[in-house]
Amino acid sequence: MQEKKWIVCFSNEDWDEYWRRRQHLMWQLSKSYNILFIEPPISFPNCLKGLFKRKDFELDYRRKIVGALRLKYLRKINSGIFAWNFILPFHCWVTAKYSFFRTVNHFIAKHILLRILKKFKIDDPIVWVSQPYWLEWVSFDLLNKLGKVVYDMADDYLLYPGLSKKSLEMITRNERVLLENASRTFAVSEEIRSRKEKISRNISVVPNAVDADKYKKCNGGKLKGYNTPIIGYMGGIVPGLVDIPLIEKLARFNTSWSIVMIGSVNMDVSALKGFKNVFFLGKVPYDDLPLYANDFSVAIMPFSRDGYFKTFDPLKMYEYMAMGKPVVTVDFPRAYDFKDVLYLARNSEEFVSQVNEALKKGVNKKLLETIVQENTWEVRASDIMKVLSK
Repeated sequence: MQEKKWIVCFSNEDWDEYWRRRQHLMWQLSKSYNILFIEPPISFPNCLKGLFKRKDFELDYRRKIVGALRLKYLRKINSGIFAWNFILPFHCWVTAKYSFFRTVNHFIAKHILLRILKKFKIDDPIVWVSQPYWLEWVSFDLLNKLGKVVYDMADDYLLYPGLSKKSLEMITRNERVLLENASRTFAVSEEIRSRKEKISRNISVVPNAVDADKYKKCNGGKLKGYNTPIIGYMGGIVPGLVDIPLIEKLARFNTSWSIVMIGSVNMDVSALKGFKNVFFLGKVPYDDLPLYANDFSVAIMPFSRDGYFKTFDPLKMYEYMAMGKPVVTVDFPRAYDFKDVLYLARNSEEFVSQVNEALKKGVNKKLLETIVQENTWEVRASDIMKVLSK
């Protein structure tokens, strides 16, 4: 039997965090490849912090630090996936300001990476880069020497709100290097592809998807104590993403509706504190998300139009659909591909009206099932393998 080729994935989140695009794709690709999943390096300051202060429930920094200090230690996720992380002195926000520190990171990372690949006999892998920040830790020259570089764009990082001038310069510089030199680039949406095509014409659109079984086979039950109907959202509650005045408008429209928001709150939500029908549940364990979301009467995507929503392809859209929920969303380009099963709103008044309509009419579940089966991670991995084989 022929030995499986390796993918070395430089991820922008840890394997044990909420599963996003990287984990889902690598899980599926591990059926055909061995995967070395490299988590973001721990900087010296975070290393010291982690020794004395445990982070939230999804990240055990002590375990990470011990693993990183043992350079030859891999965490076995399954028979084809191994996770690994390491320590570097400087965070990417520091190297964005001072190029000398980037050079130091590159020097140290080169020696660590070459040792780990030699130890585990990883030769000529596919090098999967998930964010431009990685070039602050590892030089592109090294990545290119290791194997064929693939750049996967899950977002247009230049549109992230609140970035400093130096951070924007860093992302612009590193993204251009990746787009110009990667052997293949994947973009999560047609909008991102069209924004970057002046730099690279070697971009294939591979949208997000869903682990259909995880969401279809769940009965819910975590929101039993709340008044129905439940208008629910799951995801980050951060500036540039969630439209708080829109949530306020929903809460005022019908005070018998329970507006349930699941996810970490990292923005000012004080305008909603006076509403007795708005509930912030905070972050819940990843595996429990379907237990909450399956109790939604209507699932919502109340995105801010000031953010980067036009390039979106949100995971929650597919997850809501997999649960057979009516979905009301701000209209963004990718949503129009599913206009037959989504309730689209062009402004806040329409959004409230569409929630009311969704409660009355529900959704065509048969059509939803067909759409979900066409948009699984298995399908996406198959599409990627076809592109990589060319």
